[in-house]
Amino acid sequence: MRFILICCCYLFFGVLANGQADTLPSYFMEDGKVFLEFDIRDYQDDKAADFSKIFEFAGIDISAIVNDQISWPRNGWSLKKLKNNIYQLQKDLETFDEELSWSVKYKINGTGWTEPTSEIKSQFDSTFISDMSKLSPKLAVISESGNVSFKLKKHKNAKQVILAGSFNNWDEQEIKMLPTDDGWAITLELHQGIYEYKFIADGHWLHDPANSLKIRNEHETWNSILLVGENRSFRLPDHLQAKKVILSGSFNSWNEKVLKMEKKSDGWYLDLPLPPGKHYYKFIVDGKWLIDPENIYQEPDQYNRWNSVLLIH
Repeated sequence: MRFILICCCYLFFGVLANGQADTLPSYFMEDGKVFLEFDIRDYQDDKAADFSKIFEFAGIDISAIVNDQISWPRNGWSLKKLKNNIYQLQKDLETFDEELSWSVKYKINGTGWTEPTSEIKSQFDSTFISDMSKLSPKLAVISESGNVSFKLKKHKNAKQVILAGSFNNWDEQEIKMLPTDDGWAITLELHQGIYEYKFIADGHWLHDPANSLKIRNEHETWNSILLVGENRSFRLPDHLQAKKVILSGSFNSWNEKVLKMEKKSDGWYLDLPLPPGKHYYKFIVDGKWLIDPENIYQEPDQYNRWNSVLLIH
């Protein structure tokens, strides 16, 4: 929901600054819904890819909208044709339920904002993107009384160790770790969320060897995953003959090995810190994937496989 409010503000000011109201999609909110009106001709030919970047409809061919080849609603959005070449998308504000930071939401749209006209993109880049660090809230604050401590053992001969992650836009200078008897450490105050991070020891990037939660990045190396939130209890009843049960979900990039559940007299248990938002998950019982039998909330993925859904407010 905050993402839509921000989009509305910046598109509105962009129109005023550039005098290009006829080429920009119109964003407005009314009766608990967000509306996006656009001229489909602005997103054809070499500008077709811009549609998915602006409206976050990755993979949609703009011609498929013109020819009614897409089934609506899609991801909560419904589509209506207003007149020749003019379309309207709408979605309930209540469905924007993910609690992500502004900077993380911005990255969903890519490395920079794109619009059909290069003049608007140039103006937007210079007035907003370059000052983004001043406008976006600070997610990580160095504090001895913070809620998250990072430790890197060994590397005592390093001259400097930096902590970088999605919580500070991967800044390679900002968070300098402090030397300890057995390595390096730093404590931060972090908002609730799901973050990726690495250490930089004298210029050499390292994932956290003490953290089993990790994900492959675009460089084919590992980023460590940090979950900051309130503890949530997962329970799978019975299955007491199973040798191993794993919890896997969107919160750990569907890792099939890391989150091992504990066997008790009536089933399997695991407590996990999770931030507000919508999380998908399954149990893996001796290699077999199962939805949560005690959770009535389920949704299919893009391959029509059902996952259990956990909503945290």
